Amino acid sequence: MASTGALDVKVAVVGVRDTIRALKQIDPVSAKLLRKELSDAARLISASARKRVPMVRPMSGWRNVWAMNGRVRGGQGWPAWYTSELKQAIKVSTAATDRARSTKARTTVAVYTQNPAANIFEFAKMNHTPNRFSGRLPSYMGGRIMWAGNDAVANQVNQKINDALVAAQTIIQSDVNVAKV
Repeated sequence: MASTGALDVKVAVVGVRDTIRALKQIDPVSAKLLRKELSDAARLISASARKRVPMVRPMSGWRNVWAMNGRVRGGQGWPAWYTSELKQAIKVSTAATDRARSTKARTTVAVYTQNPAANIFEFAKMNHTPNRFSGRLPSYMGGRIMWAGNDAVANQVNQKINDALVAAQTIIQSDVNVAKV
């Protein structure tokens, strides 16, 4: 078989960030669309998590107002339980830094909450050791809001992200095919 001298190049991009970086160089509009698709996938998680915020306080002693002195459950500064605030505090970020933990770690997209009441409810009673506080909370092996929200829609999110990455890889591959001709 005679060689035509052309190289057969197959693009294999590993990682979301690398895909976005490569796509920005080839087609910035497609890179923006990919980030939008990733954000839409994360919004599925945030919507699912918002549905899991209880309408009523999870414990009878959990106040509707912030505690002012140390003689109430949780002591001074114990966060109030406002269902609407908890739902609004679940956010999606596409920032370059991880706002959820206020670090400089790079993330592509993050679903997070910084509401203290949501954080307490999410992870209290994780070790299954009963005590006066956590004995009244329903048990869950992950988180009750964020993790459970992710678990409920994980297949949809993974499919949406996979489809977006395959589409991006196709655009990159077509650019490589044009460039080698």
